[in-house]
Amino acid sequence: MASEPLVRPHVWVEKPAMYAQLPDLTGWRVLCLGCGTGEECGELRRRGADVVGIDTAADRLTVARRRHPDVTFHEQDMHDVAGHHAGLDLVYASLSLQYSDRIEDLLAAVRTVLRRGGVLQFSVPHPVRWGARLSDPLFDAPDQHSVVGFERAGDRVDVFGTYLSCREVEYAFADGQRLRFWCRPPSAYFAAMVAAGFAVTGFVETRAVDAARADSEPYWRLHQELPSFMVFQAVAR
Repeated sequence: MASEPLVRPHVWVEKPAMYAQLPDLTGWRVLCLGCGTGEECGELRRRGADVVGIDTAADRLTVARRRHPDVTFHEQDMHDVAGHHAGLDLVYASLSLQYSDRIEDLLAAVRTVLRRGGVLQFSVPHPVRWGARLSDPLFDAPDQHSVVGFERAGDRVDVFGTYLSCREVEYAFADGQRLRFWCRPPSAYFAAMVAAGFAVTGFVETRAVDAARADSEPYWRLHQELPSFMVFQAVAR
């Protein structure tokens, strides 16, 4: 049976890319930002880490505590981590940092809770996918044209979508769900990490894993050639 359209990006694209970059976590102290119902926290715990997850959604944390009793969860804004955590080995954020309108302040706060040499790893939307101009207002419409580029005719230039701008975007889906977040180019995250005291050690533009092909050949082909997400890894200096 095919996956639901909003599940595919996590199962076949983003989570495999994030998990593939993780080091050996045995004995590590890990903080998970925007943990939701705790799925990533459970995976990090299975890999041997001592995990704390934070989120602002109390209902999601209730589910997380029930599903993952061996993980500690707190209701907390990710911007407020400074002073509440310290000496951590890893801060992990799966598709949560894009909801911050103060990315520089957020990364500076994250730096304070990591030990020197500690690791920051996070995923965010890629502007190639999420900065494009769409032909249909529903992001997951079956007949969709998604364009980042331009058309020039003499002195007239029409630009479709945006890559370099940092802007808040909102998308609607066929099931009624709406997502609103900040779309930023890689350079904006690189600059913010360096300013916060990190040395960037890894950058991945995601591809669908091969298992996605049996689920949906068109989806696999699209996500083999065009990235939907970016994965960053950095070390605290």
